[in-house]
Amino acid sequence: MRALPIDPKFVRLTKKETIKQGGAIRMNNIYYDLNSDKILPDAEGDLNALAVIMKEYPSVIIELSSHTDARGSNESNQKLSQRRAESAIRYLIETQGISRERLQPKGYGETVILNRCTNDVKDCTDEEHRFNRRTEFKVIGGVTEKAIERTIVVAKKWSECTAEEKKEGVGIKEDEYIKINKANTPKN
Repeated sequence: MRALPIDPKFVRLTKKETIKQGGAIRMNNIYYDLNSDKILPDAEGDLNALAVIMKEYPSVIIELSSHTDARGSNESNQKLSQRRAESAIRYLIETQGISRERLQPKGYGETVILNRCTNDVKDCTDEEHRFNRRTEFKVIGGVTEKAIERTIVVAKKWSECTAEEKKEGVGIKEDEYIKINKANTPKN
């Protein structure tokens, strides 16, 4: 039986996520500044985590899918999202040694908006628009019967946890709770 958390207000949970061929996974921190394809420092951790998965599963082939917000023309957003996907791939090749043959870039422009901020909506905040400027990955080959599993660390308020989560959780201090949640929240 696990001891009660150190700080009963917050809990760290480790969850397993199964990644199957064809399923898209939105990474927590691969967001972009407006009109930019530059990999931000916060994105490096998620790209490095993807590299770990790819090294663990050497036959897997990944599509890096990049998206824009709805500001700008459809044509310029399509080109920008393709540049973002290429930028993420360049990072994986140059810093992690992943083979280009295992990485497929795909720009979707503004065709897959995650919130209400489409072309017709004029009252979205910069943060809402930024949520749509992202890169996801999708396993498109190399996985047969065996699904890929990755471990995700999340932090929740103790009062929001289910009884099962409270049994599994490890107590954390407020500053670590803020750090984990900040890492999972798009920046302005």
